[in-house]
Amino acid sequence: SIHVNEVPTPDGVRILNPSDQVVCAVVHKRVEEVEVVEEEAEAVEEPEEEGIEEE
Repeated sequence: SIHVNEVPTPDGVRILNPSDQVVCAVVHKRVEEVEVVEEEAEAVEEPEEEGIEEE
């Protein structure tokens, strides 16, 4: 966060806001990790090929 008292001002300029007032705040998005359910993982596996026999 940047507060009013951290903003440089030229000579002769007076800021009327409280010095501890927030001017800017930066936040980042959180990423939620999702667990893969075992049933879903099994559904993704490739099906076995049936009817193919080797001689």
